Amino acid sequence: IKADEIETFVRLVQKNMECWDSRFLDYLSDLCISNDVAIPVTQELICKSVLSESNSNILIQTRLTPCLTQIEEEGDLQVINSVQEVTLSWNDGEEQRSLEVLASKVQKGDCE
Repeated sequence: IKADEIETFVRLVQKNMECWDSRFLDYLSDLCISNDVAIPVTQELICKSVLSESNSNILIQTRLTPCLTQIEEEGDLQVINSVQEVTLSWNDGEEQRSLEVLASKVQKGDCE
């Protein structure tokens, strides 16, 4: 398989992101292995394509965001407890959700 064929699959992943159609991503995954043996050349081509700046919009960015800070008095000391949550963003940052919110929706069967 060649780089231009990988690029075709990556473009199909981009094109089908709105409807969460993962079959093209599954095809890319299938191209990485043959008879339970990794194909390093293909894996490298896929990584270079997916991780290139021009295709960065298909990746989900993960970051820690502060969500709660508590200050408690313990005797003469003040204890500051800071809580962060994992936030996922996609579509070039236009969409974002906390991992906790996404997990809760999935658990309730609410798949957006």
